[in-house]
Amino acid sequence: MIKINAYVSTLTFRIFFLTALLFLAFFIALYYSLYYAGQNFLHQQIRLRIENELSFLYYEFREDGIEELIEETEERIEKNAGSGRFLYNIRSEDERQIFDVLPSRLEAGWATLQDTPFAKEVMVKTLKLPGGYRLSVGYSTTDIAEYRHAMFASFSLLTAVAILISLIAGYFLASWVSHIFQKINAPLQQATEGKYSIRVPEMNAGSEVEVLRSNLNKLFSRTDFLIANLTSISANLAHDLRAPLTRLRNKLEQMSEHCANETAVQSKLVPSAMKDLDSILELIQGVLQLSEIRAGGLKQYFTPLNFSRLLDEVLETYQPLLEGENIEVSSTFSPSVLFFGHSALLKQVVVNLLENVISHSGGDCRLALHLSIVGSEIVFFIRDDGRGLPSNNAPHLMQSLKAEPSERLHRQHYGIGLEFVKAIVELHDGIVRWSAESPGFQCVIRLPSPANSSIKQ
Repeated sequence: MIKINAYVSTLTFRIFFLTALLFLAFFIALYYSLYYAGQNFLHQQIRLRIENELSFLYYEFREDGIEELIEETEERIEKNAGSGRFLYNIRSEDERQIFDVLPSRLEAGWATLQDTPFAKEVMVKTLKLPGGYRLSVGYSTTDIAEYRHAMFASFSLLTAVAILISLIAGYFLASWVSHIFQKINAPLQQATEGKYSIRVPEMNAGSEVEVLRSNLNKLFSRTDFLIANLTSISANLAHDLRAPLTRLRNKLEQMSEHCANETAVQSKLVPSAMKDLDSILELIQGVLQLSEIRAGGLKQYFTPLNFSRLLDEVLETYQPLLEGENIEVSSTFSPSVLFFGHSALLKQVVVNLLENVISHSGGDCRLALHLSIVGSEIVFFIRDDGRGLPSNNAPHLMQSLKAEPSERLHRQHYGIGLEFVKAIVELHDGIVRWSAESPGFQCVIRLPSPANSSIKQ
């Protein structure tokens, strides 16, 4: 009983039951539509035949009088003897019946007679003639009765066939839908076990299911990427935190060993230890900011801005640092490139890219920056011809830039600078692509151009 209740509550059973019910309801509606349409058609045919017969006899009466009408009626009865002939009644003004078997007391117009000697049901029309005469013409509705009997006789058989077909159609439709859900559910089940590399296969089940399949696969890809990215960042953070913490421990150990000269030791070791602690705090703050950017809540602070002016300001600030590293800068910015975004975060993008150039180019190189509008996109391009990164580190750029261990110990951004760039660009619905194989580093950022080009600054 429990298994039956569980099956009845499933979507598969509901689809099966609803499909069968709808198919059966459609059949019954179609059956009765045909039944009444056929019955009405037969009624109309009988009425039309009676109307035509009355018109002919009325013409004969107008031409040759009552005697000719009676003679013509007798001839028509002789020619069409049998149960399928017309029935007639002619009576005078004094209600005397002159001819045939129909009742004499019939009013002008249509009437239906039941249980007559000639037939069980007869449809009659009575017409007033000049001279006080009345002409009635009737016809048996036996054809309609036989049609009804045949339809009702076939109803039971046809209903049984319709029920069988509806059950089969419901079963196949429910099985098809169940098969689709199973194909979708299997990858979802594996995803709950942490296997995000699985994908929903093609099912050829219609555009709606294809859209669902595509979105689920995008979700799996995105989740797989984020988890891999998080794993990479966690490993980098663990490596980055280990070095300053180890140095801090060694310095504190030295302080304990040289407590005799406390003032001299504090003057050298304590400030150095505090610097390492500041680096750790800066790293933690960076991770928190990255999480905030990924959450997308900062979009509420977007404002109109001049991207060209923003780049000029950042480049002017970093010009002395770049010159100190013997980095020759050339920039080409289209004037007044307008954008709608987070000014501070976009500045951070440029700052992180310039910091990356200073940290990894090795100095004595050329740096090119370019900003323009291409079609419906704002394209920002930065490239240097410095030493770049070793080839074994370049493939990891789309996850997080892996710096050399010796550089990790001395630079401030601890390997997550380009993660900030990617997160901020994606927050603005943009795309970032970069490469770091020798020679140099190259980054291309594409942002959607604002629809309203008349943004005021």
